Amino acid sequence: MTNFPSNHTELIKRVNSVVNDNPMSLTEIEIPNRNVSLFKVDIPASNSACARIGLFTGVHGDEPAAIASILAFLEQRKWTEFPNFEFVIYPCINPTGFDLGIRENIDSQDINRSFTGKGTPESLTVRKSVGKQKFDLWIDAHEDPEETGYYMYPLFSDESWGTQIVKQVSTVGPINSKPVIDDRDVKDGLVSLPSRQELSAFMKTTDQWPLALYAYSALGQNGMTTETPGQIDFDTRVQMQLSAQIHSMRLLQHSIL
Repeated sequence: MTNFPSNHTELIKRVNSVVNDNPMSLTEIEIPNRNVSLFKVDIPASNSACARIGLFTGVHGDEPAAIASILAFLEQRKWTEFPNFEFVIYPCINPTGFDLGIRENIDSQDINRSFTGKGTPESLTVRKSVGKQKFDLWIDAHEDPEETGYYMYPLFSDESWGTQIVKQVSTVGPINSKPVIDDRDVKDGLVSLPSRQELSAFMKTTDQWPLALYAYSALGQNGMTTETPGQIDFDTRVQMQLSAQIHSMRLLQHSIL
């Protein structure tokens, strides 16, 4: 996506163009203490709804391919492949960080450590907006600026999904071969995570939840955090994100239809 938006205003302008031409809605939600808003896209199922998908990105403002993949998902009408799915999409959770090209928000806060407790204006706004909705699948799209290969944090009920998704992504771009990332073991691009029981216990010991822990705790226990490699070309990274998103949806579709 060589014509990627240069700022948040342009991003939302393009999102709104898609919304205006399709049966979906765009909601603007005020973020306290900010001069910008959070935007949410709702896409209803075109057939009888059987699943709800949550797409979240832009928690870190310096991870453009993750944001671009959600824009591509909308502009390329990828949702039409799944007529029985409802979609709730947050195209950019950190608009001030996106405009500044930085990981944190304008107050130098890492939003992805603030999804519990007092939080940040952005994370609190997301949590309030989502409310008590539950998702059959959630996707938290990120990038790792320092890496040359894709990896992901799988939190799927079916543990085979992670392997299948990485295999699909490998047809688009390189998979990370490191054995350890962020002090966690990695095998074939899949970060080893604690058991669900251990994860629940860990969540009680920290007040620095990333979006993924919040989603796992409150939105549904079936999701993933994707990490595309910032050291390869931009368009390939966008396609890797899309590949992971679409294949996870296909796996869900196959499991319930």
